[in-house]
Amino acid sequence: MRVLPEKGRFLERLNRFTCLLEVKGKKEKAYLANSGRLEEVLKKEAECLLEKSKGKLPYKLLAIKSEDVWVSVDSHLVNKFFLELYKKGGFPYLKDAEFVGKEVKIKGERIDFLFKKDKKNIFVEIKSCTLVEKKIAMFPDAPSSRGKRHVDFLIERKKEGNEALLIFIVQREDAEGFAPNSFTHFEFARSLYLAIKEKVNVFLIVCKYDINSLELKEKFIKKLDLFEVLLNEYHLWRYPEVEVKLKRKEEDFLEFDFSGETCHHCSFEENFYDFIYFAEDRGIKLNPCEVISKSGFLNARVKFYF
Repeated sequence: MRVLPEKGRFLERLNRFTCLLEVKGKKEKAYLANSGRLEEVLKKEAECLLEKSKGKLPYKLLAIKSEDVWVSVDSHLVNKFFLELYKKGGFPYLKDAEFVGKEVKIKGERIDFLFKKDKKNIFVEIKSCTLVEKKIAMFPDAPSSRGKRHVDFLIERKKEGNEALLIFIVQREDAEGFAPNSFTHFEFARSLYLAIKEKVNVFLIVCKYDINSLELKEKFIKKLDLFEVLLNEYHLWRYPEVEVKLKRKEEDFLEFDFSGETCHHCSFEENFYDFIYFAEDRGIKLNPCEVISKSGFLNARVKFYF
């Protein structure tokens, strides 16, 4: 029977997997099952959830309260959550797929899960997200050569005729979308965009951390679209000076609305080409076709071929 968790206060991170907490007025060491930086979550004096540890340290840190949201910091939880989601039929893409194994080593790389369906291998890689800004989940929170390798691995498996899934599981409930964290690791972002273009199936699963069951509870599952991800990332870089919204998408063209609040020292053309170059830096070619409508200094609807 699982012992009920306790509450404490986070004090500091001592090393990669050890942190110092205040528990019942005493300073105690706790195991942190997460190698990410977590700088936006691990704030001094933040309320935290912990349980007695079976390891060398007296406690294990489970979650941190960030403003009004509980954030799970146990990166091992996401794989367990996903496998249970698959078993109960909660992930429609893998309906009727056969589970082959986990932590499978293929061509020198270890992949989280391997499934089979219609004689095809389905490679699945899971990434845990704890960083959210402006309601956009971001990964990674630190440079991750391993994360980039995994994305490149999935691209190669897809080119070989297999199926490949990359799934970002957000361990907090306040995310509404996703973007790669190019502030931290630009090359990971480029690999992610290439993966979507190469038909690797990229999904976002946003979860609530239930402090009673100590489990993740699914809020929604979304398959990520190339341009949705691009606009989320652009939003993180440029909002509120410039905001770009996708208004219409057809087979070979897009229509975007441009607007903004504070960048009045820049011309529309400067902001317009900034967005084009932003996309090109990420391997996405947008060919401007026409300005459909324009009102005021920045507001405009523009049609692009892609």
